[in-house]
Amino acid sequence: MVVLANPQTPEEWLHFLERKLADRAIQVEQFEKYYQGDHPLAFASSKYREAFGNLLTEFADNWCRRVVDTPVQRLSVTGFGGDASAAERAWSIWNANDMETQAAWAHTEAVKHGVAYATVDPFGETPRIDIDHPLQTIVHHSPENRRVRQAALKKWRGTDGFVYANVYFADSVFKFKSSSRQAIHHVGTIAWQRIESLGNPLGVVPIVPIENNLSLLHGGTSDLIDVIPLNDLLNKLMNDLTVASEFQAYRQRVITGVEIPKDPETGELLATVELKAAISRFLTFESPDVKVSELGQLDLQVYTNAVETVVNHIAALTAIPPHYLMGKVVNASGDALTVAETGLVFKVKSKQRDFGSAWSEVLRLCFLASGEADNASHIGRPIWANPEQRQLSQLADAISKLDGILPVEEIYALWGGTPEEIKKWVLQRGLPPRDVLPDAAADPALAA
Repeated sequence: MVVLANPQTPEEWLHFLERKLADRAIQVEQFEKYYQGDHPLAFASSKYREAFGNLLTEFADNWCRRVVDTPVQRLSVTGFGGDASAAERAWSIWNANDMETQAAWAHTEAVKHGVAYATVDPFGETPRIDIDHPLQTIVHHSPENRRVRQAALKKWRGTDGFVYANVYFADSVFKFKSSSRQAIHHVGTIAWQRIESLGNPLGVVPIVPIENNLSLLHGGTSDLIDVIPLNDLLNKLMNDLTVASEFQAYRQRVITGVEIPKDPETGELLATVELKAAISRFLTFESPDVKVSELGQLDLQVYTNAVETVVNHIAALTAIPPHYLMGKVVNASGDALTVAETGLVFKVKSKQRDFGSAWSEVLRLCFLASGEADNASHIGRPIWANPEQRQLSQLADAISKLDGILPVEEIYALWGGTPEEIKKWVLQRGLPPRDVLPDAAADPALAA
């Protein structure tokens, strides 16, 4: 990482942030390739590569995608807390920006790379949220206070072949364009020309990092860091299994007692009499002294057991239940499955906490961009869908026992209802909405 060189001018900040973006690109691209299943052949000797490398270059037993997608599938925002009017307005902005889809993109990239970015357009007539990839965007935090975004860079290659860059500050936005067309936007040195400078009406850098597994020293970290070496090992084991099964399908033979003519000058075997074994050939010999023996059979379960061991390590490191990875569920009760998923549920709730703070800031900026300062000060955190997977009978039984103990809104929330659904269900039952628990003295069930 580049050491802070105390940039002052917008151009200095552009080069400083561009360098930070380029420094991070190698790791980001590695995570992207592993997620997509583009894995190099690791843990293989030069002789192994020489013999089988060309045959197995396209093979990858990709577990990285499952490690990323499993927690993301349980990250779904269903509404916002805070003041009722601010929450309702926030939800309308969320839906207007198709954030059900965009948030899933952001969560996927954040879990994959450690960070994704949400940019709020400070100049639009209506609040607009864009999700940006960490190859294109980076935020620099104040060294004194990490919660303060000091500057940000958003960089992209346009359809005209030129590269564009916006540098954001709390009070201004500077726009740049490359002086020539570029093939790749995040690698190499680009000569820039400033094309526009604008005031920032939000008073804060409008790019919010969506950070995963936040570390104070290193920022967000990817869920793939611990998985990539194990996935490399799995690829090697599966390659070994493939090679072994090939030779087991047509096992090797050893011939003794036969003399093959050689060229008297070179000493090389004569090609016309070279023995070639194949599935479609039988080997026959006139001499009774010739013997053909077969190499012993190999137990392929050695490889499958090793693969299962490594997959169990992945499950332990990532808190993903083993039955999600191995597909083995035999007569497991609902309670047993709930216990097996406890680690995953805690993991998802941790991500909800980290991502929720960022989404609240994004909606606050949307309110500021649309001139709704009052809503900006009253917006709460996102309301998430319950990450626990419960059987319907278990859930219904638990909710029926809570009737009269919790407000009806809380019970409907446990059922998994969104704020809009809860409001509709309460009205359908003809009940007045309640924001607090009923007084125990007035409720015999609670008094008991």
